[in-house]
Amino acid sequence: MCTYLSIKCNKYERKILRIFFIITIFIAQLLAVSSANKFKVDSEILDMILKNNTLYVSTASGVVELFDITTKKQRRLLKLKPLINFFDEEYDAKIYSIDVNKNGDLLLLAEASGGKRRILIYKDGKLEKISSENCRKPYKEARFVGVNKILLVTLSNEVSLYDVKKKETIYSHPLSTYSFSDFALNKDLAAITGESGDVYIFDYEKNKVINTLSGANKDNIYSIDYRQNTILTAGQDRVVGLYNVQTKKYKKVKTDFLVYACALSNDAGRSAYLSNEDSQIKVIDNESLELLAELNGHKSTVNRIIFVTNTHILSSSDDGEILEWVLDSKK
Repeated sequence: MCTYLSIKCNKYERKILRIFFIITIFIAQLLAVSSANKFKVDSEILDMILKNNTLYVSTASGVVELFDITTKKQRRLLKLKPLINFFDEEYDAKIYSIDVNKNGDLLLLAEASGGKRRILIYKDGKLEKISSENCRKPYKEARFVGVNKILLVTLSNEVSLYDVKKKETIYSHPLSTYSFSDFALNKDLAAITGESGDVYIFDYEKNKVINTLSGANKDNIYSIDYRQNTILTAGQDRVVGLYNVQTKKYKKVKTDFLVYACALSNDAGRSAYLSNEDSQIKVIDNESLELLAELNGHKSTVNRIIFVTNTHILSSSDDGEILEWVLDSKK
Protein backbone atom coordinates (compact mmCIF):
# COMPACT_ATOMS: atom_id res chain seq x y z
CA MET A 1 0.00 0.00 0.00
CA CYS A 2 1.15 3.57 -0.66
CA THR A 3 2.72 5.59 2.21
CA TYR A 4 3.41 9.32 2.58
CA LEU A 5 7.05 8.71 1.58
CA SER A 6 6.37 6.45 -1.36
CA ILE A 7 6.55 7.76 -4.92
CA LYS A 8 5.57 4.45 -6.53
CA CYS A 9 1.82 4.54 -5.82
CA ASN A 10 -0.28 3.17 -8.63
CA LYS A 11 -3.29 5.05 -9.98
CA TYR A 12 -5.75 3.04 -7.88
CA GLU A 13 -3.87 3.76 -4.62
CA ARG A 14 -3.58 7.47 -5.43
CA LYS A 15 -7.32 7.61 -6.08
CA ILE A 16 -8.07 5.91 -2.74
CA LEU A 17 -5.83 8.40 -0.93
CA ARG A 18 -7.50 11.37 -2.60
CA ILE A 19 -10.93 10.09 -1.57
CA PHE A 20 -9.68 9.51 1.99
CA PHE A 21 -8.33 13.06 2.28
CA ILE A 22 -11.50 14.58 0.82
CA ILE A 23 -13.67 12.66 3.28
CA THR A 24 -11.41 13.65 6.20
CA ILE A 25 -11.57 17.34 5.26
CA PHE A 26 -15.34 17.14 4.74
CA ILE A 27 -15.90 15.57 8.17
CA ALA A 28 -13.62 18.15 9.84
CA GLN A 29 -15.58 20.97 8.21
CA LEU A 30 -18.88 19.46 9.36
CA LEU A 31 -17.67 19.15 12.98
CA ALA A 32 -15.96 22.53 13.24
CA VAL A 33 -18.29 25.32 14.32
CA SER A 34 -17.50 29.03 14.51
CA SER A 35 -19.18 31.28 17.05
CA ALA A 36 -22.27 33.19 15.90
CA ASN A 37 -21.97 36.09 18.35
CA LYS A 38 -19.51 37.46 20.87
CA PHE A 39 -19.93 39.45 24.09
CA LYS A 40 -17.19 41.04 26.16
CA VAL A 41 -16.84 42.19 29.78
CA ASP A 42 -14.03 44.22 31.34
CA SER A 43 -12.36 41.54 33.47
CA GLU A 44 -12.17 37.82 34.31
CA ILE A 45 -15.53 36.04 34.36
CA LEU A 46 -16.16 34.17 37.62
CA ASP A 47 -19.73 32.94 37.14
CA MET A 48 -22.42 32.85 34.47
CA ILE A 49 -26.08 31.75 34.65
CA LEU A 50 -29.03 31.88 32.25
CA LYS A 51 -32.54 32.84 33.41
CA ASN A 52 -35.43 33.48 30.99
CA ASN A 53 -33.21 34.38 28.02
CA THR A 54 -31.11 36.73 30.16
CA LEU A 55 -27.48 35.85 30.77
CA TYR A 56 -26.12 37.04 34.13
CA VAL A 57 -22.33 37.36 34.32
CA SER A 58 -20.24 38.16 37.41
CA THR A 59 -16.64 39.31 37.23
CA ALA A 60 -13.43 39.80 39.18
CA SER A 61 -14.00 43.57 39.01
CA GLY A 62 -17.18 43.37 41.13
CA VAL A 63 -19.56 43.80 38.21
CA VAL A 64 -22.72 41.95 37.15
CA GLU A 65 -23.50 42.31 33.44
CA LEU A 66 -26.72 41.27 31.70
CA PHE A 67 -26.99 39.98 28.13
CA ASP A 68 -30.32 39.48 26.40
CA ILE A 69 -29.67 36.50 24.14
CA THR A 70 -32.71 37.34 22.02
CA THR A 71 -32.01 41.01 21.28
CA LYS A 72 -28.21 40.68 21.81
CA LYS A 73 -28.26 43.78 24.01
CA GLN A 74 -25.87 44.18 26.93
CA ARG A 75 -26.16 46.30 30.06
CA ARG A 76 -24.53 46.64 33.45
CA LEU A 77 -26.76 45.72 36.39
CA LEU A 78 -24.47 46.69 39.25
CA LYS A 79 -20.93 47.26 40.46
CA LEU A 80 -19.93 46.66 44.07
CA LYS A 81 -18.14 49.39 45.97
CA PRO A 82 -14.36 48.92 46.10
CA LEU A 83 -12.73 47.40 49.17
CA ILE A 84 -9.81 48.92 51.09
CA ASN A 85 -6.60 46.97 51.67
CA PHE A 86 -4.00 47.29 54.46
CA PHE A 87 -2.27 50.10 52.59
CA ASP A 88 -5.50 52.12 52.43
CA GLU A 89 -5.77 51.44 48.70
CA GLU A 90 -8.98 50.62 46.86
CA TYR A 91 -9.43 47.36 44.97
CA ASP A 92 -12.35 45.63 43.27
CA ALA A 93 -14.45 43.08 45.17
CA LYS A 94 -14.70 39.81 43.27
CA ILE A 95 -18.15 38.26 42.78
CA TYR A 96 -17.52 34.52 42.99
CA SER A 97 -21.01 33.18 42.30
CA ILE A 98 -24.47 34.48 41.39
CA ASP A 99 -28.00 33.11 41.17
CA VAL A 100 -31.54 34.36 40.56
CA ASN A 101 -34.77 33.10 42.16
CA LYS A 102 -38.21 33.06 40.51
CA ASN A 103 -38.97 36.52 41.94
CA GLY A 104 -35.95 37.97 40.16
CA ASP A 105 -33.87 38.50 43.32
CA LEU A 106 -30.15 38.28 42.61
CA LEU A 107 -27.90 36.34 45.01
CA LEU A 108 -24.21 37.26 45.17
CA LEU A 109 -21.33 35.55 46.94
CA ALA A 110 -18.68 38.27 46.97
CA GLU A 111 -15.29 39.14 48.39
CA ALA A 112 -15.18 41.06 51.67
CA SER A 113 -12.35 42.92 53.43
CA GLY A 114 -9.52 40.92 54.92
CA GLY A 115 -9.93 37.99 52.54
CA LYS A 116 -13.38 37.14 53.89
CA ARG A 117 -16.59 36.58 51.96
CA ARG A 118 -20.08 38.05 52.14
CA ILE A 119 -23.50 37.05 50.89
CA LEU A 120 -25.64 39.76 49.32
CA ILE A 121 -29.10 39.91 47.79
CA TYR A 122 -29.87 42.52 45.14
CA LYS A 123 -33.59 43.32 45.17
CA ASP A 124 -35.58 46.32 43.91
CA GLY A 125 -32.36 48.11 43.03
CA LYS A 126 -30.84 47.73 46.50
CA LEU A 127 -28.17 45.48 48.00
CA GLU A 128 -28.94 43.72 51.27
CA LYS A 129 -26.25 41.94 53.26
CA ILE A 130 -27.05 38.69 55.05
CA SER A 131 -25.72 39.38 58.53
CA SER A 132 -25.74 35.88 60.05
CA GLU A 133 -22.59 34.87 61.90
CA ASN A 134 -22.68 31.63 59.98
CA CYS A 135 -22.61 33.46 56.65
CA ARG A 136 -19.17 34.89 57.40
CA LYS A 137 -17.61 31.50 56.78
CA PRO A 138 -15.33 31.03 53.74
CA TYR A 139 -18.09 29.93 51.36
CA LYS A 140 -17.10 29.02 47.83
CA GLU A 141 -20.54 28.76 46.21
CA ALA A 142 -24.11 29.88 46.96
CA ARG A 143 -27.36 29.08 45.14
CA PHE A 144 -31.06 29.66 45.70
CA VAL A 145 -33.08 26.51 46.49
CA GLY A 146 -36.38 28.34 46.66
CA VAL A 147 -37.46 31.94 47.01
CA ASN A 148 -36.20 32.32 50.59
CA LYS A 149 -33.62 29.56 51.04
CA ILE A 150 -29.96 29.45 50.06
CA LEU A 151 -27.66 26.42 49.82
CA LEU A 152 -24.05 27.28 50.65
CA VAL A 153 -20.87 25.21 50.61
CA THR A 154 -17.49 26.10 52.10
CA LEU A 155 -14.08 25.20 50.70
CA SER A 156 -13.83 22.57 53.46
CA ASN A 157 -17.04 20.93 52.16
CA GLU A 158 -19.44 22.07 54.87
CA VAL A 159 -22.97 22.41 53.47
CA SER A 160 -25.41 24.92 55.00
CA LEU A 161 -29.03 25.78 54.36
CA TYR A 162 -29.94 29.37 55.17
CA ASP A 163 -33.42 30.87 55.54
CA VAL A 164 -33.39 34.43 54.19
CA LYS A 165 -36.79 35.38 55.62
CA LYS A 166 -36.05 34.11 59.13
CA LYS A 167 -32.40 35.22 58.89
CA GLU A 168 -31.13 32.00 60.39
CA THR A 169 -29.12 28.92 59.45
CA ILE A 170 -31.30 25.82 59.39
CA TYR A 171 -28.35 23.41 59.53
CA SER A 172 -24.64 22.97 58.74
CA HIS A 173 -23.49 19.57 57.51
CA PRO A 174 -19.79 18.54 57.19
CA LEU A 175 -19.94 16.51 54.00
CA SER A 176 -16.42 15.06 53.74
CA THR A 177 -12.79 15.65 54.67
CA TYR A 178 -11.90 16.53 51.07
CA SER A 179 -12.05 20.09 49.80
CA PHE A 180 -15.09 21.26 47.82
CA SER A 181 -15.00 22.34 44.18
CA ASP A 182 -18.50 22.57 42.65
CA PHE A 183 -22.14 21.56 42.97
CA ALA A 184 -25.19 21.35 40.69
CA LEU A 185 -28.88 21.38 41.59
CA ASN A 186 -31.64 19.11 40.29
CA LYS A 187 -35.06 19.58 41.92
CA ASP A 188 -34.56 18.94 45.68
CA LEU A 189 -31.16 17.30 45.21
CA ALA A 190 -27.62 18.63 44.89
CA ALA A 191 -24.69 16.80 43.31
CA ILE A 192 -21.65 17.97 45.30
CA THR A 193 -18.06 17.14 44.41
CA GLY A 194 -14.45 18.00 45.16
CA GLU A 195 -10.85 16.84 45.20
CA SER A 196 -11.63 13.17 45.92
CA GLY A 197 -13.33 12.63 42.56
CA ASP A 198 -16.45 11.34 44.30
CA VAL A 199 -19.94 12.79 43.78
CA TYR A 200 -22.34 13.07 46.71
CA ILE A 201 -26.08 13.20 46.00
CA PHE A 202 -27.36 15.39 48.81
CA ASP A 203 -31.04 15.86 49.71
CA TYR A 204 -30.87 19.41 51.06
CA GLU A 205 -34.43 19.38 52.44
CA LYS A 206 -33.73 16.26 54.53
CA ASN A 207 -30.09 17.20 55.24
CA LYS A 208 -28.95 13.77 54.10
CA VAL A 209 -26.52 12.16 51.64
CA ILE A 210 -28.64 9.62 49.76
CA ASN A 211 -26.06 8.34 47.28
CA THR A 212 -22.35 8.45 46.48
CA LEU A 213 -21.00 7.97 42.96
CA SER A 214 -17.37 7.15 42.27
CA GLY A 215 -15.05 5.63 39.69
CA ALA A 216 -15.17 7.97 36.71
CA ASN A 217 -12.65 10.46 38.10
CA LYS A 218 -9.62 9.70 40.25
CA ASP A 219 -8.75 13.29 41.13
CA ASN A 220 -10.31 16.71 41.70
CA ILE A 221 -13.50 17.43 39.76
CA TYR A 222 -13.50 21.06 38.61
CA SER A 223 -17.04 21.25 37.24
CA ILE A 224 -20.27 19.24 37.54
CA ASP A 225 -23.75 19.29 36.00
CA TYR A 226 -26.91 17.37 36.92
CA ARG A 227 -29.89 16.96 34.59
CA GLN A 228 -32.64 14.38 34.50
CA ASN A 229 -30.99 11.12 35.64
CA THR A 230 -27.49 12.06 34.45
CA ILE A 231 -24.48 13.65 36.13
CA LEU A 232 -21.56 15.04 34.11
CA THR A 233 -18.13 15.59 35.68
CA ALA A 234 -15.04 17.43 34.42
CA GLY A 235 -11.78 16.40 36.05
CA GLN A 236 -8.21 17.36 36.76
CA ASP A 237 -7.31 13.85 35.58
CA ARG A 238 -8.34 14.87 32.04
CA VAL A 239 -11.43 12.71 32.17
CA VAL A 240 -15.07 13.58 31.53
CA GLY A 241 -17.44 11.31 33.46
CA LEU A 242 -21.07 10.50 32.65
CA TYR A 243 -23.02 8.86 35.49
CA ASN A 244 -26.41 7.22 35.41
CA VAL A 245 -27.67 8.16 38.88
CA GLN A 246 -30.04 5.20 39.22
CA THR A 247 -27.66 2.44 38.15
CA LYS A 248 -24.44 4.16 39.36
CA LYS A 249 -22.82 3.05 36.11
CA TYR A 250 -20.58 5.49 34.27
CA LYS A 251 -18.89 6.20 30.96
CA LYS A 252 -15.58 8.01 30.56
CA VAL A 253 -14.21 10.27 27.85
CA LYS A 254 -10.50 11.07 27.90
CA THR A 255 -9.31 14.54 26.90
CA ASP A 256 -5.98 16.20 26.13
CA PHE A 257 -6.16 18.82 28.88
CA LEU A 258 -7.47 19.59 32.36
CA VAL A 259 -11.27 19.79 32.02
CA TYR A 260 -12.22 23.06 33.72
CA ALA A 261 -15.79 23.32 32.39
CA CYS A 262 -18.65 21.08 31.30
CA ALA A 263 -22.42 21.20 30.76
CA LEU A 264 -25.37 18.94 30.01
CA SER A 265 -28.20 19.78 27.65
CA ASN A 266 -31.60 20.17 29.31
CA ASP A 267 -32.71 16.70 28.18
CA ALA A 268 -29.34 15.24 29.29
CA GLY A 269 -28.83 13.87 25.78
CA ARG A 270 -25.69 15.88 25.04
CA SER A 271 -22.55 17.04 26.80
CA ALA A 272 -20.16 19.90 26.11
CA TYR A 273 -16.72 20.22 27.71
CA LEU A 274 -13.34 21.92 27.41
CA SER A 275 -11.22 19.39 25.54
CA ASN A 276 -7.70 20.75 25.02
CA GLU A 277 -5.24 23.54 25.77
CA ASP A 278 -6.36 25.44 22.66
CA SER A 279 -9.68 26.10 24.48
CA GLN A 280 -11.66 23.96 22.06
CA ILE A 281 -15.07 22.76 23.26
CA LYS A 282 -16.35 19.37 22.15
CA VAL A 283 -20.02 18.39 22.00
CA ILE A 284 -20.92 14.69 22.20
CA ASP A 285 -23.97 12.45 22.19
CA ASN A 286 -24.25 10.94 25.67
CA GLU A 287 -25.63 7.58 24.54
CA SER A 288 -23.10 6.76 21.82
CA LEU A 289 -20.30 9.19 22.85
CA GLU A 290 -20.24 10.25 19.19
CA LEU A 291 -18.55 13.58 18.53
CA LEU A 292 -21.16 16.04 17.25
CA ALA A 293 -19.23 19.31 17.05
CA GLU A 294 -15.95 21.06 17.82
CA LEU A 295 -16.31 24.68 18.89
CA ASN A 296 -13.26 26.80 18.09
CA GLY A 297 -12.85 30.47 18.96
CA HIS A 298 -11.88 31.03 22.58
CA LYS A 299 -8.40 32.47 23.14
CA SER A 300 -8.30 31.80 26.88
CA THR A 301 -9.31 28.95 29.19
CA VAL A 302 -13.02 28.16 29.07
CA ASN A 303 -14.59 28.34 32.55
CA ARG A 304 -18.38 28.14 31.98
CA ILE A 305 -20.61 26.39 29.43
CA ILE A 306 -24.41 26.62 29.15
CA PHE A 307 -26.84 24.83 26.83
CA VAL A 308 -29.69 27.12 25.81
CA THR A 309 -31.09 24.36 23.60
CA ASN A 310 -29.51 21.21 22.14
CA THR A 311 -28.10 23.29 19.28
CA HIS A 312 -27.56 26.63 21.03
CA ILE A 313 -24.62 26.97 23.44
CA LEU A 314 -23.01 29.80 25.42
CA SER A 315 -19.47 29.65 26.81
CA SER A 316 -17.20 32.02 28.72
CA SER A 317 -13.46 32.23 29.27
CA ASP A 318 -10.99 33.77 31.72
CA ASP A 319 -10.30 36.73 29.42
CA GLY A 320 -13.85 38.08 29.81
CA GLU A 321 -15.16 36.82 26.49
CA ILE A 322 -18.51 35.08 25.96
CA LEU A 323 -19.15 33.20 22.74
CA GLU A 324 -22.51 32.07 21.39
CA TRP A 325 -22.65 28.94 19.24
CA VAL A 326 -25.35 27.64 16.91
CA LEU A 327 -24.94 24.01 15.83
CA ASP A 328 -26.42 22.30 12.80
CA SER A 329 -30.02 21.46 13.80
CA LYS A 330 -29.78 18.15 11.92
CA LYS A 331 -27.23 16.82 14.37
